[in-house]
Amino acid sequence: VRGDVWDKRFRYDITGYMLFVKDLLVIKRISEDIFTGINAGQSFHVGLESMINWYILRGRRQGTGLHLVHSFQYSGNRFVDFVDDGTDFSGNKLPGIPDYKNDLRLRWLTGINIQTGMAWQMVGKQYLADDNEGIYQSYQTLDWNISYGRDLSANFGFSLSLGINNMLDQSYASMILINAPSFGGSPPRYYYPGMPRNFYLTLQLKIG
Repeated sequence: VRGDVWDKRFRYDITGYMLFVKDLLVIKRISEDIFTGINAGQSFHVGLESMINWYILRGRRQGTGLHLVHSFQYSGNRFVDFVDDGTDFSGNKLPGIPDYKNDLRLRWLTGINIQTGMAWQMVGKQYLADDNEGIYQSYQTLDWNISYGRDLSANFGFSLSLGINNMLDQSYASMILINAPSFGGSPPRYYYPGMPRNFYLTLQLKIG
């Protein structure tokens, strides 16, 4: 379902799906650096995806004003018939897939080329392995930036940006390694940590 209202100031796109998959391929790790794909039998997938674009305020100049973008994803995925090395994983949820993602972005572009925005992302819990014993809990991050750009001539311009990533200084994993093995007595490494709160300042020049 998709459409727009209010003279195209509010646009929406909503998709729902339901899938039955036969001969699903999943990753099985043989060693720390070697992995292969195996047949996980049948699986069931259901989900919802939505996207909203809303020009809350429109400026006089094209593209200026206050603009909000919201996206949401829900995923429910289960093994229907999956047995590996004598262990029955049937009915378990597929690992490595968050049950939801919620992304909210707000941007304000003025008529004097100053632009600022915030991005708030929420990621739901996900399982770490096929047995569903380990769970990586939900987390959220908040970013902010402001920039100014100007063309001083036909052949020269610049853009200056300042921003803060992970303003809430959340501890989170930027990547999850599903079904991580344990070697040499060390615990499995499921997480690759994301960046803590960090700042950036960039200057871009356009010449020619």
